[in-house]
Formats: sequence, C-alpha cells, structure tokens
Amino acid sequence: MSAQLSDLTNAIANLINANERMRVNLDANAVVLKQALLRLKDGTEFRDALHLLPSVDQRAMAMQTLAVLVDARQELSVTLVSAALGSGMTLDELAERLELTADEVAATAGIVRPDAG
Repeated sequence: MSAQLSDLTNAIANLINANERMRVNLDANAVVLKQALLRLKDGTEFRDALHLLPSVDQRAMAMQTLAVLVDARQELSVTLVSAALGSGMTLDELAERLELTADEVAATAGIVRPDAG
C-alpha cells in the first residue's frame, strides 16, 4: 500500500471514529435534554429542573467531540485532495468530481494558483 493510500485510509478511519464518538455524545445529550423537557412539562419548577440540563463537563465534552469531528473532516479533505493530485488528477478534474471550484480544491491542498486573483 502506498503512503498516500495509507494516509487516506487512516483519515477515513479517523473520520468514522469521530462520527461514532459524536453520535454517542449526541445520544447522551439527547437523553439528558429529554429528561429535562419531560420534567418541565410535568410541572417541575424551572429552578429544580436546571440541574437536569447538561453539565459544564457534558457541554465541554460535546464541544471537544465536535472539534475532533471537524478536525477529522479537514484531515480527510486535505489527504483526499493530496492523494488525488498525487495520482495524476488535475485540479479541474478533482474540482468537477467533488463539485467544488478549482480554487476551493487548491485552497484545501494549500496551493496558490497563479491565475487566482
């Protein structure tokens, strides 16, 4: 397996892992929020229901999980563009395939296009 293909498969695996972590975190937060909503609808006083909302630690974990997901998506984008260009695809071909502009693909790859203005 070439280094680029290895990097690409690792980036895909990292994004899958980040998606799964995000799903677990979202599910856990949904449970907490649904419990708070049910209690409020059942007449629990607002002040008594506040402790049912996600804690500071839970909110911090959600933000950290989101950051990991965003980083994994960015890693995959850069790795994919690099691998595609390394395999001989042109910016224009890759842009068409990804339904992006050539400038967007170039930006992802960190390429400054001489004709960009």
